Amino acid sequence: MTTKRLVQAFTLTVNGNHARYSRQVHTTYSRTESPYAEQGEGAVAADGTLTLRGGAIGRGFQYTATYQGVLPPHGGAAKLTGVQLWTTRQIAQVQRACTIDLAR
Repeated sequence: MTTKRLVQAFTLTVNGNHARYSRQVHTTYSRTESPYAEQGEGAVAADGTLTLRGGAIGRGFQYTATYQGVLPPHGGAAKLTGVQLWTTRQIAQVQRACTIDLAR
């Protein structure tokens, strides 16, 4: 699994209290983007709390992901934390902690 900090696009679209996201998946042990995308959706509470659930399926792997954070009321930077639960041909299952720094 990639353990170094990655800088990549993370597209988050919020419409009312519904949110959708997507990002490219990186290859195992690499900073190279794969042809697969992680996608998901979730909810935004009145106080800005965001909860997302999603995942990706590709050749030889799959994972589910959950992320949480708080969106500022007028946009700007936000931090999401979460977990990805991976299954690949090489490993039975591994849990990976994630931090996502969002900026406009």
